[in-house]
Order: sequence, then structure tokens, then C-alpha cells
Amino acid sequence: MKIVRIIAGAMMAGALGLGLWACQQAGAKVAEIKVNNMVCGTCAAAIEAALKNVEGVQDVKVDKDAKVATVRYEAGKVDVKGLEKAVSMAGYNANDTAADPKAHADLPDCCKI
Repeated sequence: MKIVRIIAGAMMAGALGLGLWACQQAGAKVAEIKVNNMVCGTCAAAIEAALKNVEGVQDVKVDKDAKVATVRYEAGKVDVKGLEKAVSMAGYNANDTAADPKAHADLPDCCKI
């Protein structure tokens, strides 16, 4: 009988944990940001770092060949415009948002196109 209670307790704890995880994921959204002036791994790393520093960003994947950053973020903490601004402030274009001129000027020469 004690084993049955232990197993039941473990199952309830697991279900509760799964429920909390699902609640956290429910508010998540995914955005694709086109970065047409990304040319190399240095660009990709800078864009990834800039996006990961934004509050509410949960995950970032940058594809330099496709020139796209895919961002999973928490709705309510940040929106697509906030993500685009972070990329712009790192010196890169983000969708229709132009790169911040000063940040772009400070990029390594290989990243300026």
C-alpha cells in the first residue's frame, strides 16, 4: 500500500510539473526576423547575442545562409518590434527596420555591406 501511495504521489508531481511547463509554453510565440545584411558567422553570433539579451526571449536560432533569425519569445514581455530594435541596435537590418547607423559603423569591416 505504501508503494502505491509513493507511485501515485510521483505521478501527481509529474503531472503538476508537466502542467506548469505547458503553461509557460502557452504564452510563447515565434517570430522570424529577416536580416538581409548578415554575411558571416560573426554577424550571426552578434545577432544571436543581441536577441538573447532581450527580456522575454526564450530561444534564438540564427541561419546565416537563409539570413533569418528565428526567435521564441514570451508574449507580453516583448513583441516583434522589440526584437527588431535589438537587431537594429546591434548594427543589422531587421525586417523593415533599418540598422542603427552608429551601431552599423562600429561593426567589423567584413560585416558592413
